[in-house]
Amino acid sequence: MRRLAEIAFRAVLRVDLTGVFLTSREASRAMKAQQSGRISNIASVLGLVPMRLGPPDGPPAAPAARATGARAMAIRAARLRFR
Repeated sequence: MRRLAEIAFRAVLRVDLTGVFLTSREASRAMKAQQSGRISNIASVLGLVPMRLGPPDGPPAAPAARATGARAMAIRAARLRFR
């Protein structure tokens, strides 16, 4: 049971965090080459206001990490004058 929980935890992080990061990174490379573009990362309200027991479908930290990562990428993109 404990091993299954760890596998599920890693799967959620792989999609929710790694997937968003890799996709945004590749999009930003294309935007830099063409000197324009926009990335829209959508995050849950759970990234701002945590649920008492965490989301039912994944680790409680995933929504917060998604929201924080999206903000950090937006700040970096703004320095390059991207949106």
